[in-house]
Amino acid sequence: MCEWALACSCPWSDEVFRIAAEGGDLRVIEWLLVRKPTGLALPVRESFLPSLARGCSQQVLQLISSTYLNVLKPAKDGENGSGRDVGYADDSGGGGGGGGGGGGSTAAAVLATTPGMLEAAAASQSEDWKEKFLWLEALGSSADDHEGGTVTAAAAAVLPDAEDRLRWLHQRGYKITATSAVAAARTGNLSVLSYLLTEAGLKLDDDEAATTAASHGHLAMLQLLYSHQCPMGLAALRGAARGGFLDVVQWLVDEPDIYAPLDVALLENAAYGPSLELLMWLRSRGCPWDGEVLHAAASMGRTDMVTWLFEGGCPRYEHVAASAARSGCVELLEWLVRVQGYPLTPGWPYYAAGCEGDFATLECLRRLGCPWSGPGIPGGVVFARAVGYGNGCTGAPLEVLQWFLAAGCPVDWEAAAAAAADRQGPDVEEVKAWIRGRIRR
Repeated sequence: MCEWALACSCPWSDEVFRIAAEGGDLRVIEWLLVRKPTGLALPVRESFLPSLARGCSQQVLQLISSTYLNVLKPAKDGENGSGRDVGYADDSGGGGGGGGGGGGSTAAAVLATTPGMLEAAAASQSEDWKEKFLWLEALGSSADDHEGGTVTAAAAAVLPDAEDRLRWLHQRGYKITATSAVAAARTGNLSVLSYLLTEAGLKLDDDEAATTAASHGHLAMLQLLYSHQCPMGLAALRGAARGGFLDVVQWLVDEPDIYAPLDVALLENAAYGPSLELLMWLRSRGCPWDGEVLHAAASMGRTDMVTWLFEGGCPRYEHVAASAARSGCVELLEWLVRVQGYPLTPGWPYYAAGCEGDFATLECLRRLGCPWSGPGIPGGVVFARAVGYGNGCTGAPLEVLQWFLAAGCPVDWEAAAAAAADRQGPDVEEVKAWIRGRIRR
């Protein structure tokens, strides 16, 4: 597959090496390293070596680091002024040599001073993870937080033997922290959370673990946290609502000692989620609503929710058609305009769909007669916003901008050129060149 991709002129990326390292296949990793283009930056310390520690056996990690670090030349800590690692290939393009790393460092020294190595080994799925961990310890690797909490948190996220790993690491002096409980809550590992709260004696002072468990629908974990007096409340409730977890929301609402208000924000979070049943249950319990709830459901493209909200008398939202355009649900958009008689806000539905590169919705808007400009939306504003809207906005793809122009969107080319200065993304120079070319016409 790699040979085929290269033969098809597939572009190189440092992500290729990270993914290969996490895959742990020595043949693939070496095949890529000996073909690495001269000058391609490879973040050796930042991602490649930790990925090797996570994905490879100890033997492969030793072999790759001793054979190739002299070629990859990992930057020393703080080199290049930014503190960010920038590794690169030399002109030979091939592997070989002994254990020398870049800047005269030995392979062992590079491994020992690379952040995240112990964390990666603790989270590794390789059978020899423990031997690999001990080997890195012997080289001088240390936890990123100097107390071990980052190491135990990495192990807590590993299934199915996370509890055994945590117990072993704790016995070796690595600290158990709240981050481990959050990691266990995220993966739904009830036995690990029970170990942390009972045997390890962990006390939680904030609601992050509870919010994480609720947001992932882990009711049993939430109940365990509650039995240990762990904080929980509004954030957990809204997280469960957005996730569509009816059983979790019911339990939080019915538990008298938990702050779980039935307010508009709760219903809005539920409308952003996948469960119409939860939305209906909340309304049956008297949860209030407003137009923002309708906006949330429409922006997710949920025709069933929007229909139910309309039928139940939910307050209207003026720009709901633009919300539907953002979702990319053409069926909902047409139903809102043709059946419900909602007006199309000038310009902004095009902008919402255009930034998603959604040509099907753009064509639908044109069929429905959506205007490009109107009161408060002067000509040229929508196009300029689609080019770039400050704060490093990526804007709409060039193909969409060209579609806008062909479809009759008003354009102020000077405003578009100014907006392009704020644009970011892979096609920014191409967009700028296209705009300059249009101005010169």
